[in-house]
Amino acid sequence: MNLRVICIPPLIALVGMTAQFGCNSVPTTPGTLADYEIRATLIQDPNIDSSRIVVKLLKEGGDYDGATLQFGSNVLNYSNFKYGFDSIYYFSQDMTPGYPAGARNLELDDSPFYTDTVSITVEGAFDIDTINSPATKILRPGETVTYTWTGSANAQNYVMATVLADSAYRSYGYSEYLPVIGTSGTLPVEAFSQSPSPDMDTGLYNIYVYAVTGVPDSTLTDRLLPVPLPLQFPNNISKADLVGRVGAIQITLIDTVRAQTSK
Repeated sequence: MNLRVICIPPLIALVGMTAQFGCNSVPTTPGTLADYEIRATLIQDPNIDSSRIVVKLLKEGGDYDGATLQFGSNVLNYSNFKYGFDSIYYFSQDMTPGYPAGARNLELDDSPFYTDTVSITVEGAFDIDTINSPATKILRPGETVTYTWTGSANAQNYVMATVLADSAYRSYGYSEYLPVIGTSGTLPVEAFSQSPSPDMDTGLYNIYVYAVTGVPDSTLTDRLLPVPLPLQFPNNISKADLVGRVGAIQITLIDTVRAQTSK
């Protein structure tokens, strides 16, 4: 098995993927170093009954564990090693209660030096509606997979993703952003091929859709998503003392197709 993430940039810019802050500030000048850098992503995944936020915080360019971070009513934990990363803040819970759709504040408190609040928009739960093609869910060489989903409240874009069922959550698979936001899409032939060969990689494939808001961090989420994000968008935080990126991802329950060469 030799799968890879294929990064296909969207044909349009993501609209509205900006974070809101609790105080006014002056944007950083390109090339200058802000005192703080934050990278935060909320992932809600019903396939593993998990709702968790992960945050990387740097101060003056180095990992920093001296602040208190709170998302909604939950104070984040800090670990020297978690989810394969050094120096990370996190909070994990089941999908019930999880975080309902709407804006949630991520508060950074490094009193008496600095405090700030960043808003992350949480998407609504949604589902894959239908695998339209192939209707039998048996995929033959040279065929694509077309499917539809119900749509997620607050979603600013969607990611289509697929991976062999036994390779989910292992940094494998194929994913791409929709070129235009909508509730249907097509996974191409190469999503089910052996890299770098065009030949079909047979087996049972999980099919997903991610609803996305803001700018999730592709590195932090690499091992936490069933299939990694296809690319990293630029930061959506640019202030005199704080730069970085924040976002959220809501995942559908899986559907499946089976790729096979025999009839």
